[in-house]
Amino acid sequence: MDPVLSHGWLLTGGMVLARMSGLVMSLPVFSLPGMPVMPKAIMVLVLTTVVAPVVGTGEIPVTFGHLLFGMGGELVLGIIIGGMVKMVFSALHIATEVIATQIGHGAAAMFDPMTQATGNPLGTMANLLAGAVFVGVDLHLILMAGVADSFALIPPGGVVDPISAGKAWTETANMVILAGAQMAAPILALTFMVNLFVSVLTRLAPSMNVFFSMGLVLTCGCGLLLFYLGLPNMLVRHQRLLNDAMLLIPNIFRHAAGLP
Repeated sequence: MDPVLSHGWLLTGGMVLARMSGLVMSLPVFSLPGMPVMPKAIMVLVLTTVVAPVVGTGEIPVTFGHLLFGMGGELVLGIIIGGMVKMVFSALHIATEVIATQIGHGAAAMFDPMTQATGNPLGTMANLLAGAVFVGVDLHLILMAGVADSFALIPPGGVVDPISAGKAWTETANMVILAGAQMAAPILALTFMVNLFVSVLTRLAPSMNVFFSMGLVLTCGCGLLLFYLGLPNMLVRHQRLLNDAMLLIPNIFRHAAGLP
């Protein structure tokens, strides 16, 4: 039998396919519901074709239990890595939701066909720009290359403890919540000062009803101005958060391999 079609090569290819499938199906931008399925499938097949011959066959028991557990562990490992990076995008979501609520855009919801969800225009624009930055600086390629290199540490079917590897999500969630609050903090401070100023005017001239005639306009106008001025810094902060999250990936591999 041709060695390319031997059981070892087929099993190795299946394990590589499972890990790469979990990564691509949970990776930011590529995991959007509006993303066509065919390009993602082709990407997984190309990655598997490139990586599997380099990995080698290894020693994988040919039993149903080992195959099921092995491919399940590989799939979970890929989902953990891609999901952790995707979780970073929640920082912008948290920040823009708070900002939109504070400046009076909470009711201006719109349907996004890419995410197939309803969100505010500020959040939709910020997430699209963040996705463009993620792809534009080739972070997705760096991540895929890192997962391909992980087969040197964790051979196909060698995922021992995917649950411990998932603990990295806890660290990422802490960073995401803190970053989201920091991004929204300037807008929160601005709206507080505007509301305080308008409240003082209302107290000095009760008959003018300044709060309802000027408060919303000032809050919305000043909030939008500060948001657009601070959006580049928010994207830079988002990219730094992505880099910090990717530094946790070696820990995921170590825990998945059962190493201390």
